[in-house]
Amino acid sequence: MGDAPFNPRTGARQWTPDGAKRVVGQRVERPVTVDEKVQAVADLTLDDEVAAQVASDLFKGPEVTEHVTPADRMRVVTELTRDDTVAQQVTTDLLRRPTVARRVMRDDCPDYRLMA
Repeated sequence: MGDAPFNPRTGARQWTPDGAKRVVGQRVERPVTVDEKVQAVADLTLDDEVAAQVASDLFKGPEVTEHVTPADRMRVVTELTRDDTVAQQVTTDLLRRPTVARRVMRDDCPDYRLMA
């Protein structure tokens, strides 16, 4: 059993299906490490609509947003809204917020005001 991989769930060295997958570099069924969990979320959020909803839900948590810089938030939102349908829904939702709408309408770019 000395050559068995470490099982992070049990803290012991033992062969499991996920342990064998880790040894050969395959994705596991039950992610344990941060990297495995991040990859599992990435796999589940390939669809833009799902990704936008997940990001929106995560950004609502203060414990998440305190670790993400405003520049990173903007980058993520930009990446998630490359799909026109997602961008349209996000824009509509944002413009329904009075403070956001006022700020956008004050922007010097005339294109914004014409779209309203």
